[in-house]
Amino acid sequence: MNNLTKILSTAVLGLTVAFGTTGVSAASCQVTDVTNNPGANSANACVDHSGNNMPNYQDDINGDFGLSLNWSYIADDASSTSGSTGTWDFTSYTMSNPFVIVLKAGPNFAAYLFNQASNGTGTWDTVNLPTNGNNPIDISHVSLYTSVGQVPVPAALWLFAPALLGLMGFRRRNNKA
Repeated sequence: MNNLTKILSTAVLGLTVAFGTTGVSAASCQVTDVTNNPGANSANACVDHSGNNMPNYQDDINGDFGLSLNWSYIADDASSTSGSTGTWDFTSYTMSNPFVIVLKAGPNFAAYLFNQASNGTGTWDTVNLPTNGNNPIDISHVSLYTSVGQVPVPAALWLFAPALLGLMGFRRRNNKA
C-alpha cells in the first residue's frame, strides 16, 4: 500500500468517525410481507426490483429465484390496492404451484414466491418495502404469475409420423401397379 492510499484511507475513516453515519439503508421485502391462504403462510422467498420492467417479469422469475420453469402472467388484482395493507384475491383463476405474487408501487416492485397450495386469496403489507420519505407505499396493483408445465409431445406423434410415411409409400406402390 503506497503512502497516498494510506493517507486517503485514514482521511475517509476519520471523516466517517468525526461526522458519523446513520447507516440509512433502504428497506427491502420480507417473506412475511405477503401471505397465502389457507393458513396465512408466508412467502418462501422475495426479491426487490427497481425500474418498471414488470410487464415482462415472467422472463425474469427463474433468474430471481433460481428456478427453471415456464411462467405465465395471469392477472392483476386492482380491487384491493388502496393504502399500504390489503388483501389479494385471485379465486377466479387457476392457481398452480409454485406461483409468484408481485406488489407494484411507483417505479418499483417486489416479487414473492410461494411453493404451497393456495385457495387464491391472501394478504399484503408494504411495511418493509422502500418508502416515499417516511410515508408508507401505496400499491398500484398486485399481479399473479403461475408456473405452467411444458406441453409434452404425445408419444402417439412419434408413432403417427412413421405410420403416415408407411401409408404414403403403400399408396404410391399401389398407384404404380
